Amino acid sequence: MKGLLPLGVDLGTTRIRVALTEHLPVKGLRLRAVVSRELGDVDQAHGGEEELVASVVEDLVGELDVKQRACVTAIGAPHARLEALRFPRMTSFERRNAARFEMRDEAKQSHRARIRVHLVDRASQLFAVGAVDEAALKYRLSVLRKAGLRVVGVDHDACSLGRLLPNFDGIVDVGYQHMRLHLFSERVPATRYVESAGSDVTQAIAGELAIDARSAERRKRILGVAGAGEAALDALVRALCALVEQVRGRGGHISRLGLLGNGARLPGFAEAIAQRLHSSIELPIAELLRTADVSSEVLQTASPDWTLAAALSTWSVV
Repeated sequence: MKGLLPLGVDLGTTRIRVALTEHLPVKGLRLRAVVSRELGDVDQAHGGEEELVASVVEDLVGELDVKQRACVTAIGAPHARLEALRFPRMTSFERRNAARFEMRDEAKQSHRARIRVHLVDRASQLFAVGAVDEAALKYRLSVLRKAGLRVVGVDHDACSLGRLLPNFDGIVDVGYQHMRLHLFSERVPATRYVESAGSDVTQAIAGELAIDARSAERRKRILGVAGAGEAALDALVRALCALVEQVRGRGGHISRLGLLGNGARLPGFAEAIAQRLHSSIELPIAELLRTADVSSEVLQTASPDWTLAAALSTWSVV
């Protein structure tokens, strides 16, 4: 595929990112632009304000000033689960029933959980089994369609990040509401997550300083937890490190760990993780991001926030 690729749209809880990548005949992939915008008080977590979120997406696409309307978005934990499973030889009908049984926790949480089974290796009967919350998927599709976009793919965020950062055993994505650990040592990526993330630190700062959440978020991004929110940050670090050690204790291989997401830019966060794990942790810059026409300073600052959108924009060339 040559020319403009489908847009990569990262529908975050508090921020939207849209990436535009082109495939040049000789030079290959080039990231032309990434645009992003804060959502302010829009509450995506409860599925509301679809029109308002869609208008933000539409404005961002307008900033790109291109005719491309095909797009790819992502969904991940806790709304989607991806597992590597082996089944004995059976019919496709039996395999779907077996997959639904294996994903029964997701089925209980959402009576309309959508289950998909994909063959990875026929010889060993290895399958990638995915389950996605129908309501969460429907919300994303509705927002993008209202924004005038045509959805050509919905990727699992672990698959997208693993594709763009192939040399990492694990990627930590620190979002506003969840912290996810993506694992790539096996043929099918896996995700483990905890329900604590950047919002916990923001709320702690707001409570300790008696300020509103928006002011606390701005202070956190500039000063970190200097004088407020230190206990919340320590709890976040401990939760993440416990997750990593749990995976290692079960034989999981994690030697090279990357840190992404808006929370990755929290001053002192990466250093605290490295100290507790007694190993280094990187803030990776994917090769695709290095093709963007921006300064190294901008790239260093923005890469934790841009990576997923950029990864989604390469979905069609896999």
